[in-house]
Amino acid sequence: MRRVLITGKTSFIGGRLAALLREHPEQYAVDQVSVRDGGEDVDFSQYDCVVHCAGLAHVTRDVNLTALYFSVNCEMTLEIARRARQAGVKQFIFLSSMIVYGPPAPAGQERYIGPDTPPAPDNPYSQSKLAAEEGLRKMESPSFRVCILRPPMVYGPGGKGNYALLSRYAGYLPFFPGTAAPRSAIHVDRLAEILRGCIDSGEGGLLLPQDENYTTAHEMLRDIRARQGKKTRIFHFLDPLIRLAGKQPFLRKLFGGFAYRKSI
Repeated sequence: MRRVLITGKTSFIGGRLAALLREHPEQYAVDQVSVRDGGEDVDFSQYDCVVHCAGLAHVTRDVNLTALYFSVNCEMTLEIARRARQAGVKQFIFLSSMIVYGPPAPAGQERYIGPDTPPAPDNPYSQSKLAAEEGLRKMESPSFRVCILRPPMVYGPGGKGNYALLSRYAGYLPFFPGTAAPRSAIHVDRLAEILRGCIDSGEGGLLLPQDENYTTAHEMLRDIRARQGKKTRIFHFLDPLIRLAGKQPFLRKLFGGFAYRKSI
């Protein structure tokens, strides 16, 4: 029986993981808690593994929020990890993000992340995530394993971030540009299964999870609209305009390539 604590009571990923683990009550005892106070009220000594899903998740380039991002995503993470280690927790799993590698390519261009690609965070969110990773690695020991995951866009019912943005637009866009480049993504159920595997292994390390196949923005849009009973037309005459303004952050998010190489 593995005793698992999931931080982030309203976490999209954490909630799905908790539901998955509770399907196997003979293998896991699971609690999901809020840790806005840094885990001061949590008795970590009763757990074998902490899966840290809590954090400030919405990406923004507003430098005025840098302190807030570092406070929540870095300092709080390290404080919880310290409390967990002192209490004898054997494994700490941290959900970082693919965004630590920097932004997607300009719209219509490809970008692949390989095993030797160095992190290049370019906004307060990604910088705070990488800082947390670096702090956690310094805390690792044979008795306190640190497992870090850098997932790409996570999608599925109730998804947030870019997927939620695309879902909102899907209902109002009967047509869409054809501009596309490969993107890594992962379904929340697949990510939950990978997290379960990490818990079972008890090991540390760095994982770059993704679905078997790449996707594109307009493929996801068509899938979302199809589930709504709507058809979507792809208009390629818009592509030159998209590429012309392709370095804009919003267009990079939707149409720029950003994928893990299949070899990893």
